[in-house]
Amino acid sequence: MQPEPPFTPGLEAAGRVVAAGAAVENLEVGDLVAFSVTAADGGLAASTGSWAHHCMVKADLAMRLPANLDPVSAAAVPVAYLTAHRALFTAAQMRPSDTVLVRGASGAVGLAAVHLARHFGMPDRLIVGTSSKSGITAVEQRGAFAVGHGEAEVRQALGELPGFDVILDLMANDNLGSDLSLVAPGGRIAVIGSRPGAGPASVDARQALVKEASVRGVFLWKQTKAERARAYRDIFQAFKGKDSTPPSVRRFSFREAQKAHDCVALQAQGKGQTEGKVVLVNDNMSCASAVTASPAGKRQKITGNVQPAARIAAVRAAASAQVIDVHAHAVLEEALGAAGPYGPEVGESAEGQPWFRIGEYHLRGVKYRGSPFMDVSARIALMDKYGIDLQVLSPNPLTYFHHIPADQAAKFCRMHNDAMARLVAKHPDRLAGFAALPMQNPELAAQELKRSVQELGLLGGYIGTDFGIHLDDPSLDPFYALCSELDVPLFMHPAPQGIDGPPGDPRLRRYEMEIVIGFNLESSVAISTLIFGGVLDRHPKLDVCFPSGGGAVACLLGRMAAAAAAPRPWVAEELRGPGTVRNRLRRLWFDTHMHCDSTLRLLREHCGDDRLVFGTNFAGWDQEQGENPPNVAEIDVAGNARRLLRLDR
Repeated sequence: MQPEPPFTPGLEAAGRVVAAGAAVENLEVGDLVAFSVTAADGGLAASTGSWAHHCMVKADLAMRLPANLDPVSAAAVPVAYLTAHRALFTAAQMRPSDTVLVRGASGAVGLAAVHLARHFGMPDRLIVGTSSKSGITAVEQRGAFAVGHGEAEVRQALGELPGFDVILDLMANDNLGSDLSLVAPGGRIAVIGSRPGAGPASVDARQALVKEASVRGVFLWKQTKAERARAYRDIFQAFKGKDSTPPSVRRFSFREAQKAHDCVALQAQGKGQTEGKVVLVNDNMSCASAVTASPAGKRQKITGNVQPAARIAAVRAAASAQVIDVHAHAVLEEALGAAGPYGPEVGESAEGQPWFRIGEYHLRGVKYRGSPFMDVSARIALMDKYGIDLQVLSPNPLTYFHHIPADQAAKFCRMHNDAMARLVAKHPDRLAGFAALPMQNPELAAQELKRSVQELGLLGGYIGTDFGIHLDDPSLDPFYALCSELDVPLFMHPAPQGIDGPPGDPRLRRYEMEIVIGFNLESSVAISTLIFGGVLDRHPKLDVCFPSGGGAVACLLGRMAAAAAAPRPWVAEELRGPGTVRNRLRRLWFDTHMHCDSTLRLLREHCGDDRLVFGTNFAGWDQEQGENPPNVAEIDVAGNARRLLRLDR
């Protein structure tokens, strides 16, 4: 089925809303949605044309997705999950106590059926038949019991039970005869798939007669709008459950559209790899389109370089902003618990004292919930009080999670960044965001940075200064190179030691010296490492920004230069000339949250004014700078921020 050419293919996709009509009430810019069409929507005439950077759909087709789905995984949801839901609950009328068999379950629909059957049924009464090792692995990753494809293997797994109450068959051309043998009296068989070109299945109709079993086909194209709405409610409930493993996908870029289409064509013939949904991913924004089986069409030429909506909004907001605050941490409700046992978690003691938990560490006496850290209305009201026009939100340093297992950290960062994107999308004229990154694994950090910038529209990476890898380690060079390639800044803000990693100097735990002195020490060490370790020389386009004037580095410049001039044996040749350390220091950026005019003057003397930006540590313990900052009237801090954040273009 396809419209008359020329046309843009694509019936299902997922992405973020970049604009909504005036009459649309159920969606907002920035919402992550998925959509697909059926005959009830107008059939092929309603095709969304989703093989493109942007596509226009009716508001009643776009369904807002749960927070734990990303655009690429979400693109695999509509057809696969709606089909699986229709098979289980419309065709097979599954009840929670039913014994269920899913046959041919290695594909997207089969794995979706496994997810829904586990969530709404009894996991110990679910058996999944698949013929491939990779299919068995995919099923077992979703917590289900997998057996081979043949009738003997399935019957052995069935044990002494009289048969299956529900059978979902994605390969009915091979299995329908044995389905009737395996089904229980009064059982229901839902035929989801039958390979094109296969011969007729041999069945013994007496089995259906004697057992009073039913066989019903499943054709999603016949689904009504009301049925779709009910199905999505159930599907989203399943994704909020404990077994919410993201859909399995096979990613292709738009440049690989023909290759993706060929893969689907092979799948329809039962050839090639069958595991996972084939998804086309737009490299420039948060949009992905699922590829469904259809007659081969013309190769689509996709052109253009569309910026994410969040970045476009930030450019517009920054154009008129007189005060841009780049030092403003946030704690996001949707990211609580995203690191599993490590938290983060917010609560109160029996005496009403607030606490914030990260792993085994508890920060007591600091109120996050109901404060500007978590309450966006309170944040904007305080911004108005201090005259801040635009604020770029960053992760709370307590929740970098740089020392926990990398997969846990990556999951947290992904959910945190998705939540950050949704938050700033609701207030695009006042807020923008930075991305949290799992720096203990530079490859995962690079992947998340690229996704956050290109898909979510976040303005750069925001990391700590200590994550178990020296900042000048060669393993970080691809990450730094990606920052330059993406043309985004990297912010380095110290974090308290011993939160989720090794303990720091115990002397700094007295008098809160860890944050009064320790943060400045960490910044100074990081800056020295970037300079002496050659990072700035290897990556001449890399822009790194430090908070609070870079710690003590303005006072230490003379000593750092003396070490290079001596020269000490570890000093690289390119650092041994006069002014070399100062020149590299002037490559870095610093915020002016320094509490003291004379300290700021020293930093200006060494580094100049063109890389100084305004920062407040907004709503933090030392945010008196919001009311009485060092004098920055002579510095174009807003213009500098626009250049640093690439909001001047």
